[in-house]
Amino acid sequence: MKKKDLLAIGFMLFAMFFGAGNLIFPVALGHEAGQSLLPAILGFIITGVGLPLLSMIVGSSLKGGYFNALSKINSVFAIVLLTCNYLIIGPLFAIPRTATTTYEMSALPYISDANGITLALFTFVFFGLVLWISLNKNSIVDAIGKWLTPALLISLVIFLVRSYFLYRTNEPSAPMKIAYQNNPLAEGFVKGYATMDTLATLAFAIVVKSAFETKGVFDQKTLLKEGSKASLIAASLLGLFYFGLAWVGNHISLTEALPEGQNLGTFLLQTIANNAMGQSGVALLGIIVFLACLTTACGLVAAISQFFHDLYPKISYQNHVIIMTAVSWLMANQGLDQIIATSGPVLEIIYPVTMSLIFLVILHKVRPLNRMQFLLPLLFVLLVSFFSVLLNAKVIEWKWLVDMPLVKIGFAWIPTLALGTLVSVIFVDRSQSLDFTV
Repeated sequence: MKKKDLLAIGFMLFAMFFGAGNLIFPVALGHEAGQSLLPAILGFIITGVGLPLLSMIVGSSLKGGYFNALSKINSVFAIVLLTCNYLIIGPLFAIPRTATTTYEMSALPYISDANGITLALFTFVFFGLVLWISLNKNSIVDAIGKWLTPALLISLVIFLVRSYFLYRTNEPSAPMKIAYQNNPLAEGFVKGYATMDTLATLAFAIVVKSAFETKGVFDQKTLLKEGSKASLIAASLLGLFYFGLAWVGNHISLTEALPEGQNLGTFLLQTIANNAMGQSGVALLGIIVFLACLTTACGLVAAISQFFHDLYPKISYQNHVIIMTAVSWLMANQGLDQIIATSGPVLEIIYPVTMSLIFLVILHKVRPLNRMQFLLPLLFVLLVSFFSVLLNAKVIEWKWLVDMPLVKIGFAWIPTLALGTLVSVIFVDRSQSLDFTV
């Protein structure tokens, strides 16, 4: 395969990952973590880079992708889990977030009388552009990998280099949250859920596979090899930019209070851009956000529409694209902070299940598992994650749950997965183990 084609796919994958949350969350984390920046951003990078990279490689090794593998565990389970994942990273949360972030950072600075109508009009135009690009799925690689991503990378590098020279003499302040003082690694890890990138890999694997096939790569071993290379390119870029954004957020000293109703990450980025380059910096930031969010939205719409088209082939791919963009436009009009607030508890339930699934697929390659040995640990993780969210919301106060290891830092799913896997491996009959290679 030609190097330029591999780079284009790697750039495409980076751009699809690097969207709204990937810009605003690292800079906010850096600002709030203070002197605990390094362990906090390490935890964030583990969730936001390491797990998506691992998930993409695992997905490339599965013949037919995640849906085929999950269908062999249980067809209903496969449809329910992937539908939930795709709705979360699709029209319910992630795709609307791309539009609202673009609005706050690319349009809002130039609108004197912003209101719900201006938001609705802006997001209508934004999703019209997403619709136009996504309708032809074969153009995604060229549109994103060869044109939009290089423009995004150049803009990001200019922004970060200028910001570094502006803030390099500043000292970070003390951590602003107790969580960053006590458990910065764990807090950064959980904050990484909000990027939704591990969930997105279940969808992006479809787009990457199609991209390689358009370049003449069909052999499963070659797909795994080239897919791993493309994933590594995307992961390396993500890690570098996450650290850069977190460092900048860590070294800025705010001289004014956060305006009521504005997201901390968007406010920090706008302040940094204005301090670094004045109005031209604000304009450059607007270009960065627009490119990042547009590429992510197009990638998600294309991937999720393809999944639902495969599931319901009577509805054409193009009609699924229209439905996805229409619902995303409606959801976007909640506003950015409402979308982030609503998605938090949902992610704390679905993320542990998805991470557990990836672990079990890897374990399956070492020690073959059968259907029940997959389903039991995942069911345990789902229940504990659900009840942990209720516990944190103070809806329940069950002593056995309060006393569970790691529950206070949001990691109760880890011992649950370990115990559930151990029990299922020991007590469930190992016969009829699954084969994901056919």
